[in-house]
Amino acid sequence: LRGHTNQVNSISFSPDGRMLASGSNDSSVRLWEVSTGNQLSTLIMGRDWINSVCFSPGGRTLTSGSRAGLRLWEASTGNHLYTLAADRRGGRIYSVCFSPDGQMLASGGNGSVRLWEVSTGNQLRTLTGHTGEVRSVAFSPDGQTLASGGIEGEEGLDPGVVHLWEVSTGNQLRTLRGHTGWILGIAFSPDGRTLASGSNDSSVRLWEVSTGNQLRTLTGHTSVTFSPDGHTLATGGDDHTVRLWDVKTGKNLHTLTEHFVTVWRSGVDAVAFSPNGRTLLSQNDDGSIRVWDVATRTHLYTITGQSRNQRIGNDDWPWPGNRGEWSVYFSPDGDMLISESNGHATLWDVSRDRHIRTFRVDLSQVHSVCFSPDGRTLSGGISNGSIHLWEITTGKTLRILKGGTESVNSISFSPNGSVLASGSDDGIIRLWEVSTGNQLRTLRGHTEGIKSLSFSPDSSMLVSGGWDGTVLLWGTATGRTLHILATGIYGIGSLAFSPDGQAIASGSRDGIRLWETHTGKLQRTFTGHIGSVNSVSFSSDSSMLASGSSDGTVLVWELTPDAITNNNTRPDSVE
Repeated sequence: LRGHTNQVNSISFSPDGRMLASGSNDSSVRLWEVSTGNQLSTLIMGRDWINSVCFSPGGRTLTSGSRAGLRLWEASTGNHLYTLAADRRGGRIYSVCFSPDGQMLASGGNGSVRLWEVSTGNQLRTLTGHTGEVRSVAFSPDGQTLASGGIEGEEGLDPGVVHLWEVSTGNQLRTLRGHTGWILGIAFSPDGRTLASGSNDSSVRLWEVSTGNQLRTLTGHTSVTFSPDGHTLATGGDDHTVRLWDVKTGKNLHTLTEHFVTVWRSGVDAVAFSPNGRTLLSQNDDGSIRVWDVATRTHLYTITGQSRNQRIGNDDWPWPGNRGEWSVYFSPDGDMLISESNGHATLWDVSRDRHIRTFRVDLSQVHSVCFSPDGRTLSGGISNGSIHLWEITTGKTLRILKGGTESVNSISFSPNGSVLASGSDDGIIRLWEVSTGNQLRTLRGHTEGIKSLSFSPDSSMLVSGGWDGTVLLWGTATGRTLHILATGIYGIGSLAFSPDGQAIASGSRDGIRLWETHTGKLQRTFTGHIGSVNSVSFSSDSSMLASGSSDGTVLVWELTPDAITNNNTRPDSVE
């Protein structure tokens, strides 16, 4: 079934098996006719990523969970019925499930599970006990017990647990412990006696519901579902296979491989031109960094040494400890590059393809990095809301800046090196005096987290982009908004000033836009990628723009006057 333009996070069959619902990061829920594969309808959610979908037992109603909350839809028409409030701790809804009688709905959010009355939309109770994101919820077949599991700990470092709850009272019945990773999926057997849980520790565990005893462990997979008769368990995992197991004996009955092959290309998360414009870097979500010759469009070599987890099932980034944001930057002299992924920053010698050192923060993760203009200092935005400044040559921590508690996802030095800008999940931009570590001012204007920041070459302006789809241009001396460049529905993946300061490029799910700096007017829209644009970078002479996308390609655009005005201009494909 083809139609989504981004990652599919959740699927659900209607009870009669005639329809399939799918929820995706492309902000849509799509309904499909199973017998023909035809798409019946598309339900658009603005700019929300859909984390979970579920049909009601009668098949008449469909629910979807996202950052905006729970939406209920009429399955036959696609009409929106009503919306239930989002998790008020500030997180998105990660999992949803109807009770077997269709009268209640359970939702998993940040640290809690909520039970809702479907007919009125009223919240019945809140179940607290988790310390992180609740990734999976499931009712027992008799509707009397609810199971929930997910990520534990603020940084996702604690082993995942499964809680069993009494639905009528909200009391916690027991806690199932044994997994060493996050709980990614749970399922009751049709008779309600057995619970299966899947984890990113690459194990599936079977539990006796009445006692909480662990019956057996099946290794190698992470996602679970029972057959209707309860005799067989199907699991999926990192090896891109589906295995069928005998529930009673734990024997592997069959491994399905013919139709479960890897078809995804490795997406491009970041691109960067070298200071002299001769070399281009692309960082892929397979963990590698490819080095390209710009003039010949040839691949020179690949820097490896990082890894990224892949699996079958819900992979709704950002997860604590495994965020979706990756970034790569050249040092000002072009001799080194810094790459950020999996919670730490790695420094490389470009010419020798050699690892120099790794920067880490205890009990937290590095979510953004930036070189100072003189190349002597590295700044890192941390998941706990702080900013670390390190000395490049020694790795020594020079200073820690503290201004908020939300993750710092974007940082940028001003070209004169005197100011550092940081953008956080709270939607606030903070400007810091580098020499003292003092906070100069805060810039407020975004309604969601900040994804990208870039200073103008003369340090007088700052452009910011967020998950709210807005691009704002600020005066750094006053902190005032100069222009509102965009108010789209898609989050801004990347921003860059041209080296001559005349233009600003923005990349998002709907393409690349080029803005005139001083007027704020849109000059040109570039389309060519079929996936979300994660990174944009100008060449040193402002004549070219490189873009990297989740579709696995890097495109290089020629920014001549004709290219800006000619909508039919085609880019050069690097990869």
